[in-house]
Amino acid sequence: MAPKTNRDPSKVIALEDMMVFVSFDDSAQVGTDGTFDNKWENLGVLDEGSKATIQREVEKTKKRGIGVGVVATTYKPGDVTGSATVLEDNDATRRIAWPDTVEDKTTTSIKIKRHTAKVAQVHVAMVFVGQNGKTEIWATREMAGATMQNMERGEEIEGRTVDFDFKPDSKQGVFDVLMLDTPEAEEVDLAQVRFRTA
Repeated sequence: MAPKTNRDPSKVIALEDMMVFVSFDDSAQVGTDGTFDNKWENLGVLDEGSKATIQREVEKTKKRGIGVGVVATTYKPGDVTGSATVLEDNDATRRIAWPDTVEDKTTTSIKIKRHTAKVAQVHVAMVFVGQNGKTEIWATREMAGATMQNMERGEEIEGRTVDFDFKPDSKQGVFDVLMLDTPEAEEVDLAQVRFRTA
């Protein structure tokens, strides 16, 4: 007799869109209808085929006994990190790449990029739009450190990775996750423009 299985192909969810928002304002919130106000900035177009990742590490310590091997394993929470590969060069990505930037005192169009230990602190909201008509938003409870170490430019457009170091709050909460139905696309009111009707 075959073992009972609970496989369900409908639970294999392909994404049709993915976005990453950041906010440098600690008071930023997302509406329960999935809307973002002007405290949030979209990191921009993500590299096709890349992933917006969230990684949760669990540290394991194994205790071994002579002649018997592992007799116990202890666990404790490790780092929670994430990343997104961005194609755009915009105000948000530049602020993350060079968080310690000052304006020249004589010419405000000149910015001085300082290489210090300062790291951008942002709230992060990752938006996953599934082909099943559902949208999932993962938003940080505490501000995360955000860094971008690769800033190369060339003839070919290359994605640049933004790395996030997430932090839990006092009760070990890291993310608030919202599930909602994906809003239907607004009906577009179009009229032809290329044919003469008179």
